[in-house]
Amino acid sequence: MEKKRVALFSLTDCQGCEFVVLQLGEKLLEVAKEVDFANFRLASSKKEDGPFFISFVDGAVTSSEEVEHLKWIRSNSKYLVALGSCATIGGVNALKNYFTNVNFPKEVYSRDFESFEAKPLSEYVKVDVLIPGCPINLEEFAFVLKALLEDKVPKLKLAPVCEDCKKNGIECVTKKGMFCLGPYTIGGCGAPCPAAGVPCFGCRGPLFNPNVADAEKVLRDRFIHGGVLFTGLGWVLVKGESK
Repeated sequence: MEKKRVALFSLTDCQGCEFVVLQLGEKLLEVAKEVDFANFRLASSKKEDGPFFISFVDGAVTSSEEVEHLKWIRSNSKYLVALGSCATIGGVNALKNYFTNVNFPKEVYSRDFESFEAKPLSEYVKVDVLIPGCPINLEEFAFVLKALLEDKVPKLKLAPVCEDCKKNGIECVTKKGMFCLGPYTIGGCGAPCPAAGVPCFGCRGPLFNPNVADAEKVLRDRFIHGGVLFTGLGWVLVKGESK
């Protein structure tokens, strides 16, 4: 039976999500027995043209060249998956969208090249599946890959990070007086940040219908120190209350 062709492409990002895919290790070799990785530059020098059964694309769109490349990928793929927060919501790249009159290529790289406002893939093409995270969760990637190879479009469960904390027995960091975006953020990551005593900063993007009233009540009751925090939801000003 002919192998299904799978490709991984990167736009503007750190390629951290592709490094996570490499962590499949020996399982990746097992997957390779069933699929043909036609493009995966961290694992192979092979670069083949389409069509592709599945294309995973990480990174935000920040140039005209990337727009055209993304459209080419879309037209040559049965399924297109946005891989990681840069691809799903703009990610870290979107930081520059909050600054004006700053030539980032010149400031950062000491040379000029086109680099416009960072946007997610869905601003330009139809995306079949979103895998959020900075970086992605390996189990979610494996789940999506398996489903698509069976010609099924999976739906990730949209529940807050708080659900991951409860499931894994992780103490809520707000009890320690920390501000946490877990109640507002798409879960499924396993809550590694709260598990390490670090509050969620919203890297997976906002829930569509978070329970705002209850979350704000908990934060008011527990949060001590005020401040400003940049998250996947944008800049958030938090007013602390003395205890």
